[in-house]
Amino acid sequence: MGAIPLVDLRRENEVLGEEMRSAVSGVMDRGEYIMGREVRELEEKLKRYCGASHCVCVSSGTDALLLALMALGVGEHDEVVTSPFSWVSSAEVIAFLGAKVVFVDINPETYLVEPEAVKAAVTPKTKAVIPVSIFGQMADVVGIQDAVGASIPVIEDGAQSFGARRGELFSCSSSVIGTTSFFPTKPLACCGDGGAVFTSDGTIAATIRSLRVHGKDGVTKLFSSVGMNARLDTMQAAILLVKLKHLDSMLEKRILAAQRYAKLLEDVEGVKAPVVTPSAKHAYAVYTIRISKSENRSGEERRESIRQSFSQNEIGFAIYYDRCIHQQPAYAAFASGRTFPACEAASAEVISLPIHPWLTYEDQATIVSVLKKALHSGEN
Repeated sequence: MGAIPLVDLRRENEVLGEEMRSAVSGVMDRGEYIMGREVRELEEKLKRYCGASHCVCVSSGTDALLLALMALGVGEHDEVVTSPFSWVSSAEVIAFLGAKVVFVDINPETYLVEPEAVKAAVTPKTKAVIPVSIFGQMADVVGIQDAVGASIPVIEDGAQSFGARRGELFSCSSSVIGTTSFFPTKPLACCGDGGAVFTSDGTIAATIRSLRVHGKDGVTKLFSSVGMNARLDTMQAAILLVKLKHLDSMLEKRILAAQRYAKLLEDVEGVKAPVVTPSAKHAYAVYTIRISKSENRSGEERRESIRQSFSQNEIGFAIYYDRCIHQQPAYAAFASGRTFPACEAASAEVISLPIHPWLTYEDQATIVSVLKKALHSGEN
């Protein structure tokens, strides 16, 4: 049995490499490495794809979140509500600006924060809310906005969910601000770091465009605010333009792979496949299953057996996330001693399986076979 990677970037290069190299060569031929025409073309195509009025491409998904908060004026004495079940960036950007991170627990089925939980966390100091569209499933950003009221803007952390939908609503364009990441493992990815901010508010868009180039005003050309260097370079934009043409077909292949997993796993006791919200289109940036306890072992112990078996059989996997953000040393103080039971239980039991457009049924059958054997081996 050959190795089965978590994400097959080498296979992607075999399929799309010639197109990507040609696009990058065009940038090199012109020497437009910074803010070249491909950046503007990408912004136009991305906003049309998801239905936003404005798109600003930036240097990473983390910087996209940071710029969104900066554009809203978030700073000391403010509070921002978010999920502790996410990559650290969701809280990092809040703390970086001197604001208070306010965590709310997740829905144990979908791992998303729910409108009522967010509403309960709102105080007079709340300046924004960052719901995380975890693993590629879009959060209920409209429900959250309705719950907290129009005066508190919702910023969707769509780092994993570009291309996803909730009903007819597209991820990244259905809240006051939406952000995404183009990290190499994402469904729409560049060959390095990159991100984008989406909004239908022209003032917010103009502010973010200024902030990404050190605070330079687009009209006066004066540095009217303190900004940062957060540009997406032209080579990455050229690569993303190539991949954007293939995004819909790649998402469909991810969905088909997820459906095959669901069928293969349906008779595996103690394993729960992802729960998809009705009428939603999941982007499956990550395929995360949950391992429940048995009579003899905890879910965490059973997951460890799977982890060891996957390692021995060269099957890629990841644990997103083995610690909640509030359990990390830099963020523990924001929890103020509170626990988040759903989040903490998920962290002890989740494991992510290989998912990408080139994953074959045969590989998936092998993965599930190894998983089954690992679960059964420790039950005697």
